[in-house]
Amino acid sequence: MGPITEEDTTGNETDTGATPENPVAPEPTQEEEAAEALAQVDPEQIVLAQAKASLTTAYLVAQAESSGIDPSTLHEAALEQLMQQYLPAAAASADAWLATLDPATFPAWREKKRMRIR
Repeated sequence: MGPITEEDTTGNETDTGATPENPVAPEPTQEEEAAEALAQVDPEQIVLAQAKASLTTAYLVAQAESSGIDPSTLHEAALEQLMQQYLPAAAASADAWLATLDPATFPAWREKKRMRIR
């Protein structure tokens, strides 16, 4: 039998079922949920995704600059148009280049491996 609790004077019950031996855990915040989800991801996949994002961004900037456009001066609509035009080729180029590399050569890859071993 659980602990005896007093009723609220408004008629609402105050007993949550929590006891010192069985406390009710607070709901996790969005940040805590995101951190937990990230902790479940394979570190190698994170390193590869970071490398692909960097390569894709470099490709997009180079495409814009070779077209005579300064990417830092683009407004949102123009940037969106360039992304739609060049993103498929940029992502494919990044994938092709990453396929030729040994992931162990990435400093972040080695760090993630070292941290996983601990």
